[in-house]
Amino acid sequence: GACLLNAENQELTGAISVDNISSLTINMTQSVFSGSINARQEGGVVSLTMDEDSVWTLTADSYLTSFDGDLRNIDANGYHLFVDDDMVL
Repeated sequence: GACLLNAENQELTGAISVDNISSLTINMTQSVFSGSINARQEGGVVSLTMDEDSVWTLTADSYLTSFDGDLRNIDANGYHLFVDDDMVL
C-alpha cells in the first residue's frame, strides 16, 4: 500500500517500518520527530521532506529512498542515515 503522512506542528515518536511492497511519503512542517525509519531495511520506498523548522533525532540507523531538506536539522545521535543506499550522516 501507499501512505502519505503530513505532520504539521506535531511531536512524533517511534519506529516507522515500510515493507518491500509498500511506500510512504512523509512531509514534516514545524514538527519534531524522535525515532527511526526503516531501521530493519525492509526495502520499502520512503520519501521524507522536512521544512527548515522541523527536527529529527535518530534513535537507530535509518534508511530513506529520498530526502528533501537540510541535513543540519537531523541529529544523528550516534546513528547513521542512509539515503538511496548512500550514508549521508
